[in-house]
Amino acid sequence: VNKSYNQLLNTGALINYATAQARAPGSTFKVIDASAIYDQAPQLASHIFKSVTSITLPLTTGVQLYNFAGENCGGNLAQVFARSCDTSFALVGQSLGAQKLYSEAAAFGFDRVPPIDLPQGEAAASNFPTPRDFGGDTPSLMKSAIGQENVTATTLQMALVAAGIADNGVIMAPHLLHQIVDNEGNVVETYRPHAWTRATSPSTALAVRKLMLGVTENSLGTAYGLFPPYQFPPVAAKTGTAQINARGCGTYNWLIATAPAGPGQTPTVAVAAIVPIPPGGSCIDVTGAQEAGPVVKAVLQKALAMQQ
Repeated sequence: VNKSYNQLLNTGALINYATAQARAPGSTFKVIDASAIYDQAPQLASHIFKSVTSITLPLTTGVQLYNFAGENCGGNLAQVFARSCDTSFALVGQSLGAQKLYSEAAAFGFDRVPPIDLPQGEAAASNFPTPRDFGGDTPSLMKSAIGQENVTATTLQMALVAAGIADNGVIMAPHLLHQIVDNEGNVVETYRPHAWTRATSPSTALAVRKLMLGVTENSLGTAYGLFPPYQFPPVAAKTGTAQINARGCGTYNWLIATAPAGPGQTPTVAVAAIVPIPPGGSCIDVTGAQEAGPVVKAVLQKALAMQQ
């Protein structure tokens, strides 16, 4: 029995992947970049990013950072967010600097273990490096701004990011418990919802939610067409596709979403999903919307139907 148990531990089969497995969040981290813009550098909200396929990373001998699939990408903030332009958001990271990015990530719960009601060790902290960790390494900072390099997040953490944007900047404490009843059916304890942290202001949350709507409603958005209006209310979302290694052999494919997110609506559901493709698997043209999209779509549809 002990031998079998140890084998399960070594294979990771007993890990709660939703709460305890932190992976590179890829472009879903751009939700935090956008929040940092509105909170800490509002002048960037009106910046027009040059349309390029790649940029040269500073302090390197010509090392290039490319957009996904070498796409020519640029425009205003709404456009580069909808299209998920890596070049633009790498420059956002450079402009914001390590301290502002770190403080925004921390406000959303990074570098803390979410207070979910699970046994100790069943939930892990997500990580964004401190300014000291970067030590002036601007290329690393720019890669971190697009959710790669040394940035990691659990699926729970990215669901909380979506929930914070949905709930006017407040992230509620995640929980599984609803009620405790005794053997005679008497209610002993009922969970009381409470806030965990304020991630951002209501105005910033609304502004970012509008950007996320562009991901699904803009014809160039990375999740356009995934949530057809005859099946869904307006859905605010962000895709992510993080490479496991430099050759792109294997990816972490993400999608986070919240709904209903149209003008004047208050979102009631937030969902996050990651679908890994292991090293050695084909990752040509694989995207977050393509791989994680069907998962989020099914969960979101079911959750919204339960509220009717």
